[in-house]
Amino acid sequence: MTPDRWQQIKGMILDNFSDVEETAEELEAPERGSAEILEFNGPLGKMRVEYWTKPLVLGKNVSGSRRIGSHHEVDYIYSDTETVSTLLAYKWDDNQSDWLEIDLKNSFNL
Repeated sequence: MTPDRWQQIKGMILDNFSDVEETAEELEAPERGSAEILEFNGPLGKMRVEYWTKPLVLGKNVSGSRRIGSHHEVDYIYSDTETVSTLLAYKWDDNQSDWLEIDLKNSFNL
């Protein structure tokens, strides 16, 4: 997902739906990056769209031993210049009182 395509999708949502709640937040550890969140009443009911921007993971260092009960630690190596963007869509489910993720690859051509 490119930033330009996100701006197009965001613009379409803001133009077509009147009750859009727009928020932004920083992702908590161990994730790094930011998220833009739009919540609105759409054709499937209450919907949520999240656009995540995170640094590209270049590699990871795993430390630990093979002994029983030993502690393993994973340290990720992030890029300072490159980022990865992800679009996630959710639909509110009243039965479970939780957000259910919508599979964008099979549902829409994004």
